[in-house]
Amino acid sequence: MMQTLVARSILAVAAIVPFALALSRQAPQTSAPTSEPFVLNGLQELNPSNLIKSPCNDGLTAQACFSVPVAVAGKDENGKPTTIVTNYTVGPNLVHDVKGQFAQNAYSVLRQLRSAFTSGLKSSDLETKMASEQAVAQINSAIPYHVQPGIKMVPHIEQKVAEIAQKQFQLSGRQIVITSGTRTASSQAEAMRDKLALGDNVVRLYKNKKAAASIVHAYKEAKHEGASDDQVAEHMAQVIQSQVDKGVYISSHLKSGAVDIRTKDLSDSEKHDLMLAVRQEPGVVKTLQESIPPHLHIELQ
Repeated sequence: MMQTLVARSILAVAAIVPFALALSRQAPQTSAPTSEPFVLNGLQELNPSNLIKSPCNDGLTAQACFSVPVAVAGKDENGKPTTIVTNYTVGPNLVHDVKGQFAQNAYSVLRQLRSAFTSGLKSSDLETKMASEQAVAQINSAIPYHVQPGIKMVPHIEQKVAEIAQKQFQLSGRQIVITSGTRTASSQAEAMRDKLALGDNVVRLYKNKKAAASIVHAYKEAKHEGASDDQVAEHMAQVIQSQVDKGVYISSHLKSGAVDIRTKDLSDSEKHDLMLAVRQEPGVVKTLQESIPPHLHIELQ
Protein backbone atom coordinates (compact mmCIF):
# COMPACT_ATOMS: atom_id res chain seq x y z
CA MET A 1 0.00 0.00 0.00
CA MET A 2 1.38 3.41 -0.92
CA GLN A 3 -0.19 6.81 -0.31
CA THR A 4 1.26 10.16 -1.31
CA LEU A 5 0.84 13.07 1.05
CA VAL A 6 1.80 16.59 0.14
CA ALA A 7 2.96 19.00 2.84
CA ARG A 8 3.62 22.45 1.38
CA SER A 9 6.74 23.86 2.93
CA ILE A 10 9.04 25.91 0.76
CA LEU A 11 12.59 24.62 1.04
CA ALA A 12 15.23 27.33 1.11
CA VAL A 13 17.88 24.67 1.58
CA ALA A 14 17.80 20.87 1.64
CA ALA A 15 17.72 20.41 5.40
CA ILE A 16 18.17 17.10 7.13
CA VAL A 17 15.24 16.36 9.38
CA PRO A 18 14.58 13.21 11.39
CA PHE A 19 13.62 10.02 9.59
CA ALA A 20 10.54 8.41 11.14
CA LEU A 21 9.39 4.82 11.18
CA ALA A 22 5.70 5.03 12.08
CA LEU A 23 3.73 2.17 13.56
CA SER A 24 0.01 2.78 12.94
CA ARG A 25 -2.90 0.39 12.59
CA GLN A 26 -4.85 3.18 10.99
CA ALA A 27 -4.75 3.80 7.25
CA PRO A 28 -2.29 6.59 6.33
CA GLN A 29 -3.98 9.91 7.04
CA THR A 30 -4.43 12.78 4.58
CA SER A 31 -2.54 15.16 6.85
CA ALA A 32 1.22 15.40 7.16
CA PRO A 33 2.90 12.89 9.51
CA THR A 34 3.28 14.01 13.11
CA SER A 35 7.05 13.48 12.93
CA GLU A 36 8.90 15.20 10.13
CA PRO A 37 10.61 12.67 7.86
CA PHE A 38 13.98 13.01 6.21
CA VAL A 39 14.18 15.38 3.22
CA LEU A 40 15.93 13.24 0.65
CA ASN A 41 18.22 15.20 -1.61
CA GLY A 42 20.97 13.67 -3.73
CA LEU A 43 23.04 11.17 -1.78
CA GLN A 44 22.54 12.48 1.74
CA GLU A 45 22.14 9.81 4.38
CA LEU A 46 19.04 9.10 6.42
CA ASN A 47 19.12 9.64 10.14
CA PRO A 48 18.36 6.16 11.55
CA SER A 49 18.45 7.21 15.20
CA ASN A 50 14.86 8.46 15.51
CA LEU A 51 12.54 5.49 15.01
CA ILE A 52 9.05 6.38 16.23
CA LYS A 53 6.18 4.05 17.01
CA SER A 54 2.59 5.31 16.84
CA PRO A 55 -0.50 3.56 18.29
CA CYS A 56 -2.18 0.77 16.29
CA ASN A 57 -5.94 0.65 16.74
CA ASP A 58 -7.68 -1.41 14.05
CA GLY A 59 -6.29 -4.89 14.70
CA LEU A 60 -4.01 -5.26 11.67
CA THR A 61 -0.83 -7.27 12.05
CA ALA A 62 2.35 -5.48 13.06
CA GLN A 63 3.92 -5.92 9.64
CA ALA A 64 0.86 -4.57 7.82
CA CYS A 65 0.61 -1.38 9.88
CA PHE A 66 4.25 -0.30 9.75
CA SER A 67 4.85 2.48 7.24
CA VAL A 68 7.92 4.44 6.25
CA PRO A 69 7.51 8.13 5.37
CA VAL A 70 10.11 9.28 2.83
CA ALA A 71 10.18 12.92 1.76
CA VAL A 72 11.65 14.50 -1.35
CA ALA A 73 11.85 18.06 -2.57
CA GLY A 74 9.35 18.59 -5.39
CA LYS A 75 6.88 21.09 -6.87
CA ASP A 76 3.17 21.54 -6.36
CA GLU A 77 0.52 22.02 -9.06
CA ASN A 78 1.55 25.68 -9.34
CA GLY A 79 5.20 24.87 -9.80
CA LYS A 80 6.18 26.08 -6.33
CA PRO A 81 8.72 24.16 -4.21
CA THR A 82 7.13 21.76 -1.77
CA THR A 83 7.86 18.64 0.24
CA ILE A 84 6.24 15.49 -1.13
CA VAL A 85 5.87 12.73 1.45
CA THR A 86 5.19 9.16 0.36
CA ASN A 87 4.33 6.39 2.82
CA TYR A 88 5.74 2.94 2.02
CA THR A 89 4.17 -0.01 3.80
CA VAL A 90 6.58 -2.63 5.14
CA GLY A 91 5.38 -5.56 3.05
CA PRO A 92 6.15 -7.53 -0.10
CA ASN A 93 5.87 -4.42 -2.31
CA LEU A 94 8.31 -2.21 -0.39
CA VAL A 95 11.23 -2.52 -2.84
CA HIS A 96 8.92 -2.43 -5.88
CA ASP A 97 7.27 0.77 -4.67
CA VAL A 98 10.59 2.50 -3.95
CA LYS A 99 11.94 1.56 -7.39
CA GLY A 100 8.75 2.83 -9.00
CA GLN A 101 9.09 6.18 -7.25
CA PHE A 102 12.82 6.81 -7.53
CA ALA A 103 13.96 4.88 -10.66
CA GLN A 104 17.79 4.95 -10.85
CA ASN A 105 17.98 6.77 -7.52
CA ALA A 106 16.16 3.88 -5.84
CA TYR A 107 19.39 2.06 -5.01
CA SER A 108 20.67 4.95 -2.94
CA VAL A 109 17.27 5.31 -1.25
CA LEU A 110 17.14 1.59 -0.46
CA ARG A 111 20.61 1.74 1.11
CA GLN A 112 19.47 4.60 3.31
CA LEU A 113 16.28 2.79 4.28
CA ARG A 114 18.31 -0.33 5.14
CA SER A 115 20.46 1.77 7.45
CA ALA A 116 17.38 3.09 9.22
CA PHE A 117 15.72 -0.32 9.52
CA THR A 118 18.97 -1.88 10.75
CA SER A 119 18.80 0.39 13.78
CA GLY A 120 15.27 -0.93 14.31
CA LEU A 121 16.70 -4.43 14.73
CA LYS A 122 18.03 -3.32 18.11
CA SER A 123 14.61 -2.23 19.35
CA SER A 124 13.31 -3.76 22.55
CA ASP A 125 9.81 -3.55 21.04
CA LEU A 126 9.03 -6.91 19.41
CA GLU A 127 6.75 -5.45 16.71
CA THR A 128 9.34 -2.84 15.69
CA LYS A 129 12.03 -5.52 15.57
CA MET A 130 9.90 -7.91 13.49
CA ALA A 131 8.99 -5.25 10.93
CA SER A 132 12.61 -4.12 10.71
CA GLU A 133 13.77 -7.70 10.13
CA GLN A 134 11.26 -8.06 7.31
CA ALA A 135 12.33 -4.81 5.66
CA VAL A 136 16.07 -5.53 5.94
CA ALA A 137 15.61 -8.99 4.42
CA GLN A 138 13.69 -7.55 1.44
CA ILE A 139 16.20 -4.80 0.83
CA ASN A 140 19.19 -7.16 1.13
CA SER A 141 17.71 -9.35 -1.59
CA ALA A 142 17.36 -6.32 -3.88
CA ILE A 143 20.76 -4.75 -3.15
CA PRO A 144 23.18 -7.47 -1.99
CA TYR A 145 26.06 -5.06 -1.49
CA HIS A 146 27.28 -2.55 1.06
CA VAL A 147 28.98 0.79 0.54
CA GLN A 148 31.63 2.04 2.92
CA PRO A 149 30.84 5.34 4.69
CA GLY A 150 31.47 8.46 2.64
CA ILE A 151 31.54 6.66 -0.72
CA LYS A 152 29.41 8.23 -3.47
CA MET A 153 28.21 6.81 -6.78
CA VAL A 154 26.18 8.51 -9.50
CA PRO A 155 22.79 6.80 -10.05
CA HIS A 156 23.47 5.03 -13.35
CA ILE A 157 26.75 3.64 -12.03
CA GLU A 158 25.12 2.39 -8.83
CA GLN A 159 22.43 0.68 -10.91
CA LYS A 160 25.16 -1.28 -12.73
CA VAL A 161 26.85 -2.07 -9.42
CA ALA A 162 23.53 -3.43 -8.12
CA GLU A 163 23.20 -5.68 -11.18
CA ILE A 164 26.77 -6.98 -10.72
CA ALA A 165 26.11 -7.59 -7.02
CA GLN A 166 22.91 -9.51 -7.77
CA LYS A 167 24.74 -11.78 -10.23
CA GLN A 168 27.57 -12.29 -7.74
CA PHE A 169 25.09 -13.16 -5.00
CA GLN A 170 23.33 -15.67 -7.23
CA LEU A 171 26.65 -17.34 -8.03
CA SER A 172 28.29 -17.38 -4.61
CA GLY A 173 25.78 -16.18 -2.02
CA ARG A 174 28.27 -13.49 -1.04
CA GLN A 175 27.56 -9.78 -0.75
CA ILE A 176 30.16 -7.36 -2.09
CA VAL A 177 31.57 -4.23 -0.48
CA ILE A 178 32.19 -1.02 -2.45
CA THR A 179 35.30 0.74 -1.14
CA SER A 180 35.52 3.61 -3.64
CA GLY A 181 33.34 5.41 -6.15
CA THR A 182 33.31 9.01 -7.35
CA ARG A 183 36.37 10.89 -6.10
CA THR A 184 37.27 14.53 -5.71
CA ALA A 185 40.84 15.70 -6.23
CA SER A 186 41.29 15.45 -2.46
CA SER A 187 39.99 11.89 -2.12
CA GLN A 188 42.01 10.82 -5.17
CA ALA A 189 45.09 12.30 -3.54
CA GLU A 190 44.38 10.44 -0.30
CA ALA A 191 43.99 7.15 -2.16
CA MET A 192 47.26 7.62 -4.04
CA ARG A 193 49.07 8.79 -0.88
CA ASP A 194 48.02 5.65 0.96
CA LYS A 195 49.13 3.38 -1.88
CA LEU A 196 52.51 5.13 -2.05
CA ALA A 197 52.91 4.86 1.71
CA LEU A 198 52.35 1.10 1.40
CA GLY A 199 55.09 0.87 -1.20
CA ASP A 200 52.97 0.56 -4.33
CA ASN A 201 54.32 1.69 -7.71
CA VAL A 202 51.35 3.81 -8.68
CA VAL A 203 52.82 5.07 -11.96
CA ARG A 204 52.45 1.61 -13.49
CA LEU A 205 48.70 1.66 -12.71
CA TYR A 206 47.86 4.69 -14.80
CA LYS A 207 47.78 5.16 -18.55
CA ASN A 208 48.99 8.75 -18.32
CA LYS A 209 52.46 8.13 -16.89
CA LYS A 210 53.44 11.79 -17.06
CA ALA A 211 50.46 12.90 -14.98
CA ALA A 212 51.04 10.09 -12.49
CA ALA A 213 54.71 10.97 -12.17
CA SER A 214 53.83 14.59 -11.41
CA ILE A 215 51.57 13.49 -8.56
CA VAL A 216 54.23 11.14 -7.21
CA HIS A 217 56.74 13.99 -7.35
CA ALA A 218 54.38 16.13 -5.25
CA TYR A 219 54.14 13.28 -2.73
CA LYS A 220 57.91 12.91 -2.46
CA GLU A 221 58.43 16.66 -2.28
CA ALA A 222 55.97 17.05 0.60
CA LYS A 223 57.39 14.05 2.46
CA HIS A 224 60.91 15.45 2.08
CA GLU A 225 59.77 18.70 3.67
CA GLY A 226 58.38 16.78 6.67
CA ALA A 227 54.74 17.49 5.92
CA SER A 228 51.98 15.69 7.81
CA ASP A 229 49.82 13.10 6.04
CA ASP A 230 47.05 15.66 5.55
CA GLN A 231 49.51 18.20 4.17
CA VAL A 232 50.97 15.60 1.81
CA ALA A 233 47.50 14.80 0.45
CA GLU A 234 46.70 18.50 0.11
CA HIS A 235 49.89 19.08 -1.91
CA MET A 236 49.05 16.14 -4.17
CA ALA A 237 45.45 17.32 -4.53
CA GLN A 238 46.62 20.68 -5.84
CA VAL A 239 48.48 18.90 -8.64
CA ILE A 240 45.51 16.63 -9.40
CA GLN A 241 43.10 19.59 -9.49
CA SER A 242 45.39 21.52 -11.82
CA GLN A 243 45.39 18.51 -14.14
CA VAL A 244 41.60 18.24 -14.02
CA ASP A 245 41.32 21.95 -14.83
CA LYS A 246 43.28 21.18 -18.00
CA GLY A 247 41.05 18.21 -18.86
CA VAL A 248 43.51 15.57 -17.61
CA TYR A 249 41.96 12.90 -15.39
CA ILE A 250 44.48 10.56 -13.82
CA SER A 251 41.65 8.20 -12.82
CA SER A 252 38.14 7.41 -14.00
CA HIS A 253 37.09 7.81 -10.36
CA LEU A 254 37.42 11.57 -10.96
CA LYS A 255 34.82 11.34 -13.73
CA SER A 256 32.34 9.25 -11.69
CA GLY A 257 33.04 6.29 -13.95
CA ALA A 258 34.73 3.77 -11.67
CA VAL A 259 34.17 1.75 -8.52
CA ASP A 260 36.40 -0.47 -6.38
CA ILE A 261 35.15 -3.74 -4.88
CA ARG A 262 36.94 -5.19 -1.86
CA THR A 263 38.51 -8.60 -2.53
CA LYS A 264 40.71 -9.23 0.50
CA ASP A 265 37.98 -11.28 2.18
CA LEU A 266 36.89 -13.22 -0.93
CA SER A 267 38.00 -16.79 -1.63
CA ASP A 268 39.49 -17.69 -5.01
CA SER A 269 36.13 -19.19 -5.98
CA GLU A 270 34.28 -16.02 -4.97
CA LYS A 271 36.75 -13.86 -6.90
CA HIS A 272 36.12 -16.06 -9.96
CA ASP A 273 32.37 -15.63 -9.55
CA LEU A 274 32.82 -11.87 -9.19
CA MET A 275 34.74 -11.70 -12.48
CA LEU A 276 31.98 -13.71 -14.18
CA ALA A 277 29.38 -11.27 -12.85
CA VAL A 278 31.43 -8.28 -14.03
CA ARG A 279 31.95 -9.72 -17.52
CA GLN A 280 28.20 -10.25 -17.89
CA GLU A 281 27.43 -6.58 -17.15
CA PRO A 282 27.08 -4.33 -20.24
CA GLY A 283 28.99 -1.09 -19.92
CA VAL A 284 32.08 -2.47 -18.18
CA VAL A 285 35.03 -1.11 -20.14
CA LYS A 286 37.98 -2.11 -17.96
CA THR A 287 38.84 -4.19 -14.91
CA LEU A 288 42.06 -4.24 -12.92
CA GLN A 289 43.00 -6.47 -10.00
CA GLU A 290 44.98 -4.40 -7.49
CA SER A 291 46.78 -5.76 -4.47
CA ILE A 292 47.51 -2.63 -2.39
CA PRO A 293 44.96 -2.73 -0.86
CA PRO A 294 43.32 -5.83 -2.39
CA HIS A 295 40.40 -4.80 -4.60
CA LEU A 296 38.90 -5.07 -8.06
CA HIS A 297 38.85 -1.77 -9.95
CA ILE A 298 36.00 -1.55 -12.47
CA GLU A 299 35.50 1.20 -15.04
CA LEU A 300 31.97 1.63 -16.41
CA GLN A 301 30.13 3.82 -18.85
